Amino acid sequence: MAHTERRDAPGLPDFSLLKRLARDQLIFLLEQLPGKKDLFIDADLMSPLDRIANVTILKQHEVDKLYKVELKPVVSSSDQLCFLIRPRIQTVKWISDLVNSDKVAGRFRRYKIIFTPQKFYACETILEEQGVYGDVTTDEWNFYILPLDDDILSLELPEFFRENFLMVYESWRELMEEGEQRTRQPEFAKVFLIDRDVDFVTPLCSQVVYEGLVDDIFRIKCGSVEFGPDVTSTDKSIKVMLNSQDKVRAT
Repeated sequence: MAHTERRDAPGLPDFSLLKRLARDQLIFLLEQLPGKKDLFIDADLMSPLDRIANVTILKQHEVDKLYKVELKPVVSSSDQLCFLIRPRIQTVKWISDLVNSDKVAGRFRRYKIIFTPQKFYACETILEEQGVYGDVTTDEWNFYILPLDDDILSLELPEFFRENFLMVYESWRELMEEGEQRTRQPEFAKVFLIDRDVDFVTPLCSQVVYEGLVDDIFRIKCGSVEFGPDVTSTDKSIKVMLNSQDKVRAT
């Protein structure tokens, strides 16, 4: 039976507003470092950023060159460096080493770190311990939700599931161990914990749909898939957005 849309059904919210808000906030933060600057971006932020503010938009706001954060010596010759990163200790230590290396070399630059989705106290502590807290300005880009399609939202937080699952699991285990000491009869709790420890994603294991098969073979990242030369039969790769505008997916 053909699907008929109810006339009284409410329309979908305009999720594009989320993109505009994220873009406007990012532009505002970049403009807090006036003048030409080079922008270093965490690898897992590059695809989401491409959906919000492409290279052309960034260039319009005095971003000269873009680099991927690779935790190795910087080749930039710019006097202003901006870092768009996740709040990770290793990355902050790398930035601190860069600032200290410039100090030793007698080079003066301006540095700005934009943490997303928020900055952590631990990261600021690292900057203090490394003696560069006063040399670096920090800010937050509160980017939490990315619209991938008219009716699909993504958190784009690659570490979210792992960290939250471990936290919940460990909390449950502590409670159950305490319950064992008190009641000596935690049979149900033990079965639950063993089951979840061995197999906690069974309902999500099968992807026998178009998008699932594409993901299994080519890997989907941030709602898009990149086909390499082995598929395009050329020297170039192409990126295809998987949304409701994709005629193959829509059918």
